[in-house]
Amino acid sequence: LAIPEPRATRDTSDAGAREAVHSHPFDMAVVQVTPGRMEVLVGETRETKDYAAGDAVWLPRNVPHAVSNAGPRAFTVISVGVK
Repeated sequence: LAIPEPRATRDTSDAGAREAVHSHPFDMAVVQVTPGRMEVLVGETRETKDYAAGDAVWLPRNVPHAVSNAGPRAFTVISVGVK
């Protein structure tokens, strides 16, 4: 990873949890660890769908985005910042 401070985080989102719209100065891959229904906002595009373990979402650098749990139970993702 060629970013100043490599970042990898594991996050669990409870049912109904929403993060604020934000952006990063690096690209990010969000990989589903446990299945769940996720709403993903990237720029002006919003999509809600069921994700299986291993599915991934690409978030480009400097593009506003947010991830929300649109399902009835918690799910876990790993987010990895990449160059």
